[in-house]
Amino acid sequence: MLYVARSSINPKISVIVSVWNNEDYIDVSMKSILGQTLQEIEVVCVYRQSDDRTTGILKEYAKNDSRIVLVEQKDTKGCGPAKNLGIRSAKGDFVAFLDADDYFASASCLELLYTAAIINRVKICGGLRTLLQLDGKVYEHGINRKILSGHPDGLLLSYRDFQNDYHFHNYIYERRMLLDNGCFFGTWLVYDDISFHIRAMSAAEKFYIIPVEMYCYRIHGAYVWNDVQTLESIKGFSDVLQFSDEHDLALLHWKTFQRMCFGEYHDNFVRHLQAGNTEVYRSLMVANCLVNAGKIRRIQESLDSYAVQLEGADLPSLDVVPALENGEYVFPSLWHAVENLNQEKLRLENRCGKLEKKYEAAMNSKTYRLGSAMLYVPKQIMRLLGRRR
Repeated sequence: MLYVARSSINPKISVIVSVWNNEDYIDVSMKSILGQTLQEIEVVCVYRQSDDRTTGILKEYAKNDSRIVLVEQKDTKGCGPAKNLGIRSAKGDFVAFLDADDYFASASCLELLYTAAIINRVKICGGLRTLLQLDGKVYEHGINRKILSGHPDGLLLSYRDFQNDYHFHNYIYERRMLLDNGCFFGTWLVYDDISFHIRAMSAAEKFYIIPVEMYCYRIHGAYVWNDVQTLESIKGFSDVLQFSDEHDLALLHWKTFQRMCFGEYHDNFVRHLQAGNTEVYRSLMVANCLVNAGKIRRIQESLDSYAVQLEGADLPSLDVVPALENGEYVFPSLWHAVENLNQEKLRLENRCGKLEKKYEAAMNSKTYRLGSAMLYVPKQIMRLLGRRR
């Protein structure tokens, strides 16, 4: 692990950036950090040796700004471990996270978030989010916007009331709280950030939000995962299902169930199940056992009362998944798998039926009867010879 000398300034916020093969975006990302009005920051860049010019670009930035700390990630286990290494390496009072292809949406966002966190004595403080679409246009994201309308100074919220799971980038987190409560990212390859965010929010219990444009997220298209990534995502979903059940976070539990039942995650599951991937089927069966039907039912029966909490939640659907006769719930992807198995069973039964008819027709044919008669005498001779030996 390589460390570049730190600035003598005691940082108020450590910005953690995980970097690998981002030469097309790293300049915009770094400039949005170094151009912040809050000067007492450090930039912890956790990097892997890139196949492009990214590592060289980072080292040039580090030569010119002592606030930049370069930490080399020796393994290649994904973004979660990289961010965990960043948390452990950071020295700031708070930490913020920036993906190397994204950027901070305003030059004053870190200063405003840090000030609000100190004044309101909270361990987590967040702002607003924008999306940079594939067409190059920037759009406002819904998270925190509607509820902040009419509250220019911000709002103090209880996590148990909102139970957010997405958009951890929108917040700064007190570093000591993260370390003391073991709030780290999942070690699986994808869907690792949710595990961090829900644990941090649960540990803080309350958080503050202010109407400042904080984060711009670059859209790259829908998730199309290979079999390994799909299996890893199920680990992440399973972790959230178990955590939300154990901590009685019913809304979070229901959100996770919905994400697995609809949209691009569901589509990935179905694609691999249709390809006959038994590991995905087995993992989904195990995950389905973690679904608490009582919590799902509790939310679905009063869904209209959660309109504010679901604003900007990026749920793929608000449709209700029907329960089975025994009251349990099953991921629709598993139903697809069962239907495919039934169709395969019918296809095989139909094929067997056709083969049986062909066999019966052959047995009853004149050719078969004539052949049997001609072979009768030779068979008897061979049987007698066998006995004499």
